[in-house]
Amino acid sequence: MENRSHIVSCECSHLSCDWQVKAIRDVRGKGFVITEFSPKHNCPRLDHAFHPASKWISAMFLHRWKEQPSISITEVRNEIESMYGIKCPEWKVFCAANRAKQILGLDYDDGYAMLHQFKEEIERIDKDNIVLLETESHESREEERFKRVFVCCERTSYAFKVHCRGILAVDGWEINNSCNSVMLVATGLDGNNGILPVAFCEV
Repeated sequence: MENRSHIVSCECSHLSCDWQVKAIRDVRGKGFVITEFSPKHNCPRLDHAFHPASKWISAMFLHRWKEQPSISITEVRNEIESMYGIKCPEWKVFCAANRAKQILGLDYDDGYAMLHQFKEEIERIDKDNIVLLETESHESREEERFKRVFVCCERTSYAFKVHCRGILAVDGWEINNSCNSVMLVATGLDGNNGILPVAFCEV
């Protein structure tokens, strides 16, 4: 009914129901204090089935991805069904797995595995784009391991040469991942002092 910075009040949407709650902001802190509360519902309540969201799944089963990062989607689905009696669609568990890996910092390998696809897509968009990707063999792994990548788009480099000041600023920061890499970005300033990213690389 009300949702303001100092007062919040809610009522049941059923016209014959007396349930309501009202709260005002506590002057001593950032919380609210309940001033009026009618706890009983007079209306017929609908028993809605619980449908877990991907955020809930990633939070409740975060420990499973932490213990076993390569756990299968089917295994997590079976655990949810056995514990809560709920059949989750595969896409929802897949979204939860991606979210959990992102929280735990385990999603880097998936991203690096897609770099060849990223290179092909950038070059397909414009044949003058430059993408240099280097990998190296690793003793503990059979597949090639990421070494470094450089990306420079033709349109941004052309805009820098023709429309920007002749000053190129380079900045970098460390990336906390399994490769212990550094991201470097080269940018220019246009006539309106807007930042134009010319090229970037991870080494």
